Formats: sequence, C-alpha cells, structure tokens
Amino acid sequence: MAALTLPLPSYTPPTSGASLLLAFRPQTPKTLFIIGSNVLAATRAFAALEAGFAVVVADSHGLDHSCDEIRWRVQQSQISWIDLPVKQSSLAYDTVIESILEERLDLALVCVTDTLSPVASSNDNTMTHRAAATVAGMCRAKRIPVNVSDRPELCDYTFPACHRFQAITSCPGTRSQTKTSLQLSVTTNGKACRLASRLRREIIAALPKNVGMAVDNIGTMRQMAQEATSAGEKIEYNEPNEEDVAGSGLAPLLNTPVSLEVPGTSESNLAAQRRRMRWIAQLSEYWPLERLAAMTHDEMFAAMAREEALEASVGDGILAGTKSSRCSQRLKTAASSEETGKSEVPLDLITPPSNSDSAGDAAHNPASSGMPNNAPLLTSRHSLDILSKPSTSLKKGKILLVGSGPGHPSLLTIAAHKALTQFGTLVLSDKLVPAQVLALIPQGGNVKLYIAKKYPGNSEGAQNELMDMAVEGAMRGEIVVRLKQGDPFLYGRGGEEVLFFRKAGFEPVVIPGISSALSGPLLANIPVTQRGVAESLIICTGVGRSGKEVSLPGYRRERSLVVLMGVARLATLIQALTVTQGDGRRAGAPYPTYTPIAIIERASCPDQRVVASTLAEIEAILARHGEQRTPAMILIGWAALALSAEGDLEVLNDASNLATTDGADGELEEKDLERVRRWLGPERCLVQEGLEEGWDFIQ
Repeated sequence: MAALTLPLPSYTPPTSGASLLLAFRPQTPKTLFIIGSNVLAATRAFAALEAGFAVVVADSHGLDHSCDEIRWRVQQSQISWIDLPVKQSSLAYDTVIESILEERLDLALVCVTDTLSPVASSNDNTMTHRAAATVAGMCRAKRIPVNVSDRPELCDYTFPACHRFQAITSCPGTRSQTKTSLQLSVTTNGKACRLASRLRREIIAALPKNVGMAVDNIGTMRQMAQEATSAGEKIEYNEPNEEDVAGSGLAPLLNTPVSLEVPGTSESNLAAQRRRMRWIAQLSEYWPLERLAAMTHDEMFAAMAREEALEASVGDGILAGTKSSRCSQRLKTAASSEETGKSEVPLDLITPPSNSDSAGDAAHNPASSGMPNNAPLLTSRHSLDILSKPSTSLKKGKILLVGSGPGHPSLLTIAAHKALTQFGTLVLSDKLVPAQVLALIPQGGNVKLYIAKKYPGNSEGAQNELMDMAVEGAMRGEIVVRLKQGDPFLYGRGGEEVLFFRKAGFEPVVIPGISSALSGPLLANIPVTQRGVAESLIICTGVGRSGKEVSLPGYRRERSLVVLMGVARLATLIQALTVTQGDGRRAGAPYPTYTPIAIIERASCPDQRVVASTLAEIEAILARHGEQRTPAMILIGWAALALSAEGDLEVLNDASNLATTDGADGELEEKDLERVRRWLGPERCLVQEGLEEGWDFIQ
C-alpha cells in the first residue's frame, strides 16, 4: 500500500516594501567611506566608530570648511580625511573616487551626505544629483552598498532612527556616559523619517530608564554560565542566540525541554551549561526589567551558585550528606516557604569568591561557596523565585520633593495628591501649607506628619532640621514627602534641598506645584499677561537671603511685576519702586505712584482676600482693612485692572496713539488717572473676600 503523501502546508506570502534589518558588527577590519563633511556626516561617522568600523571622510571643500565634529575627530586621529577635487562630475573627481573604491579592499559601505539640495549652487557645499548618481553607479559596479542622503532611489541601504541606551549611574545627580549593549532602531523605509524619530522617542520613554543595564547583566550571567564548570574549564557550547531564534521558526529557548537526570550519574559539563542557559532564558522572560537591571555582580553570582547548589542537593545529595533525611527535610522547608509566598533564602547565603579563578569551583561546589548545610532550598532548580525579592536589609527609602500649589486641594497635581495619600510614610511640611492640604494625609495609620518650626530668626534652623529629618527617614526606608508651598523651584529653596539630599545619597523626585505667582493673580481675576495691557512678566522676591535687600526692576508700561514674600516689607518696596532718584535698589525708570497694585492673600483658600489700590495708597488701605493674612503676594502693573467690570484693554493702544503728539506724557497721565478712578471708584480701593462663585462646586 502506497504511503499517503500530504500536501505541504501554506506559508505567509512575502509582501514587498520592507527592509532587511541587520545588526552589522564586522569581525575583521572594515571601512565606511563618507563623501561629505556636514553634521550628518559626523553623525554617520560616530555611529560607525561605535560599531567598530574605520571611517574615511572625503570632501571637495577642504577640512577647514567641514563641521566642527569632523575636524575634531580628524585631529584626534579617530577618522581619516581625503581632499577631493573641487569640481564635481569632472574626470578628476571621478578618478579619485574610483581609485578610493579600488584601493580600499576593506571598504564595506559608502555614504554620501552632501546631497540635501536638488541643485548645488556656487556658494554651498551640496552635491548635484548627477554627481551623486555617478558615485552610486561606481559603488554598484564594485558591489559596494551605498547610501545617498535624500535620494532614496540611489540607496542600497538606509540608516534607521537609532538610540543606544546608557547605563544608569549609582551616583545621584550625575549623568552616566557609559553605554550599554542595547540599541533600538526604527525605520519607516523612507516613508516618514520625522515620524520614525518620534516613534523612537515614544518607545524609549515607555521603557525603564535602566533597561540597557538589564541587557548587560543578562550578558554577564550568560558568560558566567558558560565558564562555571566543575573543572573550571570553558566548554565551547554554542547556545543559539535569542535574537537569531526570535521569529525564525526555531524552537524557542524558553520551551526547550531539559534532559532528566539518571539517579547515581553525574551531569556532564555540556548538559550543565545547557541547563544554566535555559535558566537564564527563564530570567530574561519572566523577571521584571528593573530587577534584572538592578542586579549586582554578587547577586548574579549568587543566583548561579544557588542554582548549582540546588542541583547538587536534589541530584547527588552533596550538601545533604545522605540522599534521604536531610535533603527531604530541606525540600519540605522550601515547600512550606513557597506556600506562604515568602522566600526563606536570603541574598547573603552565598559568598562570592574573592577572585575569578575560583568562580567555577564555588559555583559547582556549594560547600565552598559559603552556603550553610541546613539552608532551605527551593523545590525546583528552575524556580523563578530566586533573588526575585530583594533582602529587606537592603531596603532604601525615597525622598519626594512635592509642590503643594497655592493652597486649594483641587489644585494639587495628581502626582502630588498620590504622594500625600498613597505613597508617603513621613510628611515633612512647610509651615505655610494650608490645613486643607494636610487634611488629605491618611489619619490613624503609619503616616507621620511634622510641620516646620519656622518663626522669625529660626528660618535657617528649621530648614536644616527638615532636611536632616528627610535624610534620616529615607535611611530608615521611609517614603519621605517633603511638602513645600507653591512650586519647589520658585523661591522654594528646592534647589538647596536637591543638592543636600544628593550629597547624602538620595536623588529626590521633584514634583512640580502650581505656583501662586501665576495662580494667585488668576484667582483674583487678574491676568499676568493680557493682549493690549501686559506683554511680559517679571517675578521677583521682596527679600533676599538672610533678609538682605534685592534689586527691583524699573517701570515699563507693558510689563507686570509679581513680588513674592514682599508684603511684610511693603513700605520699603514701594519706596524703592517710586523714588525718583534711585538708591541702587531699582534698575530702570521709577513707577508712577498711580500704578495699580493688587495684594492677594491666601490665594485659593476659603479665606482668600484681594486688596487693590495704587502704589500711593495701598499701605493705608491695607492697614484700614485689618490684620494681614499670610501667605500673600503682590502684583504691580496695569494688568490689575484689565478685567475689572467691563474691562480695559486699551492701555498700550493709548500709549502708542499719543506717542507722536505734543504733550503726550501729560495727556497719557490724565487718561491713566481716569481709568484708575473708574476702576477703584469713590472708595479708592477694591477689597474682595473669599473665592469667586463656582469654587464651592469644585471643592
């Protein structure tokens, strides 16, 4: 009876339009030949240098006319330079290119970068389309792949949008220049280059910042697995590369069975190495990327050594002494720990060897690695629970530097709200943070609240005390919320705290807050900038460090001035702004005494108050309306009246219309005095208590 012949299954038909993506790392010396010396050429040269290529750059405009990076790399002997004949598409030019292609036997790729303009003019450095086509034809004749920028029809290959991930330094506040082995490339096959750059950025942003270190750590563990044999010898076992296997139709490493052991026989070095590589494949697939990236060398060694110890115990009873009692007891202990969800194996059970020569023996012989004879073991050598939970003894806290906004709880950012209500275990608050915000902190739990003891003369002491408490709390493993009024970096001394915490070994997470410098006037219905009234804004403080005076800006009609922490020194502030003969405290023209001013107290709080008048009368008005409320801020300028009643948006138009007429200054002053009278009314002031209607609904 004839055998039944089954038809071959159908497979996915190819769809043209894709690129064959390769990761090109030459194992023998290869050269990239770049024609052009602009910034794009420098980018291509740098990428080639990192991949191990030699780079030759040639141009017809001379090294002195190349970009700075090209000149620097030539000076550093990182790349080579060749002068080309000035006239392109000439016999001499073609001859030089032809000779370079002939003589450089190691030449692997050609890249033309000076083709970003369709037609070269006499005063630029671009190559004509005809010259580029000639160069591309010569390369193809030599079977050398060529890339011509901005000429997809001439390209054999393209450069995708690439990114190489950096290692995250363990030193807070410093930027690491160490690059990892992980690279990311995105190509749109010439359809949307700008979109490819955006896609690359968004993919990078979605990955953990230290993902490159996870790749390098897995590479280190693979090397450990290859070298850790019983005799310390390296077995040439070529495990298929995961990148080659992925999508190739080969059996995935993760699901490849491991051969079972025969009792009474020892495992061969090759089998042990194969098993270790399967173990690392499991780690690569299932462990969190952040955990893989955070592993130290000792932890990587411990993972491999513990896996070896587990194999010896289960297979040959090396640790147990016998194959029955102690081994089974330890397996029961491990089983009970798995049932409770807690690993009983601390990180410090394995002591790594003092030098690399003993690494293989220590991994194979658990007794020499420092593992106690009665140490509990996991039930499977392939369990993923090993080292998955860092030791609590290594727990390190965090510091969150949080801006609380102007005061209304609804104006907290989502991040700030989560920090207060979900994350923080120790809250260190400025004195001026309103009670409504502090009320969000969970009551009756483990969250501790401490409010700064700031009073006149103790500002520095209270500040230092909070910073010390934050570091001490973080060292205990607390999630410290350092809560500041407004925004931490706008007169909030946040920068000082960042440097202090960094020096102590903690890089704080800085969470922005809505600053009262902008939100305070807004809640008083005052726009700090407004078309026709105020075109710019200056924010300054009313008091310098240690109570010293500060330099104030001069008057400009089109500008708003916001002063924080200035109400307590209102008299000296107004004097400095309005005095005709400057005393050095003002840089610029004096303010007219009828300039509008608004003082916003406790912005966004239920007891918010706005007191508005002119520079000449605000002190008396403020004194007449009772005790001041803190915190408060000041806005000075014509924006203060811009939206009052029916509004007044002609402040700047009036000035420009009168600029060319005789007596313009006097006429403009009369117009300004009239608009101030309309604004303030017979009381010569405006006082508004509480938030505007509608905020009750939001609150």
